[in-house]
Amino acid sequence: MREHMVGPFRYLSVLFIQRDGFWVAQSLELDLAAQGRTFDEAKHAFEQTLIGQIMLDKRAGRTPLDHLPPAPERYWEVFRQVALKSVATEPMAVPDIPPAFMVQAIASTNAGLR
Repeated sequence: MREHMVGPFRYLSVLFIQRDGFWVAQSLELDLAAQGRTFDEAKHAFEQTLIGQIMLDKRAGRTPLDHLPPAPERYWEVFRQVALKSVATEPMAVPDIPPAFMVQAIASTNAGLR
């Protein structure tokens, strides 16, 4: 996998962007996204999307998430611009899928993406 690994944990960076009345959660190391009306809804939707993708990959006999490319560069640029402002790291349990994922998230209400 391409994401950062520390011991038994894999780290994914997730950019949370508020626009048009919704929050979008976009992973950077993997082009995987979800949305919700609130930050918490977007976070939950992203967690469910990640878990669902891992489960689908396992059922298909693939190494989970290895087929997903990184997010487009424009998301990386926004992440770099706002990363110093607010970064939170928290564990996310993925059922029956070792190793655990750690999600580094930042949020921006003015990300400049259109």
